[in-house]
Amino acid sequence: MGTQQPLTKIQGTLGTSVGSLIVPRWGTITLELQGHLLYSQQESIFALESTKSYTVLSKIDSVEIVSGRIWWLLWLGLITSFLLLGILFIIAFFLIKQEWLLIVSGRTTYVLFFRRNNRQNIQQFAQNLLTQIRINSAPRTQPNPKNLSPKKV
Repeated sequence: MGTQQPLTKIQGTLGTSVGSLIVPRWGTITLELQGHLLYSQQESIFALESTKSYTVLSKIDSVEIVSGRIWWLLWLGLITSFLLLGILFIIAFFLIKQEWLLIVSGRTTYVLFFRRNNRQNIQQFAQNLLTQIRINSAPRTQPNPKNLSPKKV
């Protein structure tokens, strides 16, 4: 049995932050580790918008795997609760959960929604990303110039 290669590329549904809420968008996002950089390619549905960006790994502030409810279902259910349809929205709120990977870096936030059966790959990618961040953020020891000078006899 051979050793497993670290996962360096993942793909999922594009998401965005609206205020303090994280919501999915129509489109895809691909995240890939390339040396000391995190490469992101984002495309909206029908390729109307496309964004490619590189982020230095040492500039990443946090990596989070989040699981949560779809809050707009609850609000829509409460607003339409006088109809039978409103009750269905409220029930759906309690039954449906979403999961996403959140990477925050300065002014940039990457949101990748994924399916529950893909959780293992997302966790492996996040662990690999954190390992690379730690390696790239470690202070490099510089040789001391006093020790490099030739000794006088």
